[in-house]
Amino acid sequence: ATSRCVTRYKTDTAAMATSQELFANTAKMQQAVGIINNTAAAALGKLLLRVVAVLHTPGQAPLSEEETTNMQAALELDTASVKLLLETSSFILETAAYNQLSAKNLTRHLESIKIGEEQIAAFVKVWGAKGAEVVNKLRERAFSPRRLESVNWRLNVEMAQSSHAKVAQPNAQIELNVADVTSGEPKATPIQIEFTHAQLFDFYSKLEVIQKQLDQLT
Repeated sequence: ATSRCVTRYKTDTAAMATSQELFANTAKMQQAVGIINNTAAAALGKLLLRVVAVLHTPGQAPLSEEETTNMQAALELDTASVKLLLETSSFILETAAYNQLSAKNLTRHLESIKIGEEQIAAFVKVWGAKGAEVVNKLRERAFSPRRLESVNWRLNVEMAQSSHAKVAQPNAQIELNVADVTSGEPKATPIQIEFTHAQLFDFYSKLEVIQKQLDQLT
């Protein structure tokens, strides 16, 4: 059910992307576009290949600290400008992926924010070569880098003092074993949660709502 939901979302978004602008022409975007346009197409293409390679792994930098320093020197940019260049390039490619843009539509959207012809060609070339692969990896990620592997549970009864009598307080301890699917060899990590009877009932009610919504998509 999840994969169908993702596919439907992406299909609908792709249709919308042809008729509306995806990149707001803000002051920050204009600054980033200026940096992009001042970057030689060949150098930009190499940078975009590094960016697209880690697009599906949040938090992973496309360049090492040493590579970033070397790029600053080669492009004659300060640290802030290099950061903006990387962030904007990543944003453009990720937006293209989530909207499944064709080369033609990607070109149109980049033209709308005044990116240069040679630089657009660099984006389109990388997107043409790696776009489908990126879309598939993002779909496999299914909006979350973590996947539920197994569930363990047990019931406890704690005795609490209330006035002059002991009162039984039952609770459920649930252990969710989740794996980080972005790592090469996912290893399950336990997450332990404790519920009172009322909390567990409320949680179950929410799961019922989620299940009904998923059933409507199948």
